[in-house]
Amino acid sequence: MTIGIFHYAEIDGVRNATDSAIRGLFSRAVEERREVWTFSSGGIVSADAFLDEMKHTRSQLFVPDHLGEVMGFVWANNFQARSCEMHFCFYRAAKPYLDTLGKACLGHVLNMQDADGYILDLVTGITPAWNKAAVGFIKSLGMVILGEIPNACFRPEKGKSFPGIVSYCTREVLNHG
Repeated sequence: MTIGIFHYAEIDGVRNATDSAIRGLFSRAVEERREVWTFSSGGIVSADAFLDEMKHTRSQLFVPDHLGEVMGFVWANNFQARSCEMHFCFYRAAKPYLDTLGKACLGHVLNMQDADGYILDLVTGITPAWNKAAVGFIKSLGMVILGEIPNACFRPEKGKSFPGIVSYCTREVLNHG
């Protein structure tokens, strides 16, 4: 399988993708009803809010493709020390390749380097325990499940918090999992 991963970034003060292209990623997620699962906490509710998150915070956006077809998007945020939290949103066309795409994105993030070596050593995640498909997905990636914590995930449509599954991945886990 041929996978490309585009990293949305600012280079010398200029973004390497148009605002409409980034908004389009969110819009397609809405068209495919993926936003309900991906943004279940209600923090990002529009294409403009998604663009703002990717442009004006420390979030890092990655767009995987297979043979030139965009398969979804992944972003990393909550950077601390040499770790980050990672979030996945794959489109319907990605279904046959979910594990391969997810592992490629994890590998891409964990293997990014600068002049001093690896930038990150750890990717973490908090997955809503009620989202059995998402929990199955992180398990299929080989992420290590640490356990469930109460009230880690908020569901605005229900007006309350629910348990979250805490997981992590390192280069060692990814390469030997």
